[in-house]
Amino acid sequence: MKRKLKPPLIMLTLLIAALSVVIAALAMSGKTLPDGSNEQQRRMFIEGLGYHCAEGETARNIVIPAEFSGVYQKYNDLQIQYGFDLSRFRGEEAVCYTYTVTDYPDPAGGFYRDIRMNLIVVDGKIVGGDICDTKLDGFMEGLGAR
Repeated sequence: MKRKLKPPLIMLTLLIAALSVVIAALAMSGKTLPDGSNEQQRRMFIEGLGYHCAEGETARNIVIPAEFSGVYQKYNDLQIQYGFDLSRFRGEEAVCYTYTVTDYPDPAGGFYRDIRMNLIVVDGKIVGGDICDTKLDGFMEGLGAR
């Protein structure tokens, strides 16, 4: 014999489900993004990752795509591995700051020369980025891979 749920119980169940969705969304968005509002803050972030950079930076305005292609989706998958998620910023304007990393160790015991760190900043917050070797056969890794 089937039991029929009474309207107040149905409403309570729906309310609990809705609250669960809201709480989960708030928990995911509650992560505090690093301050990237000025060069000093960005350099502090970089040093917190364990790197040092040459003086100077380049900056270019970008737009995070509204729809992620295969390449950009793979890039965002890399971001997610290191605690960032660019999908939260689809279609938004951003600034990409690029720094030359001076102390990325190479296997021979020295340091690579062609390593760059890109920081993607939206509204003064670092929302993603990467560390890459600019050589043709280079590599790319997420922020915090060290």
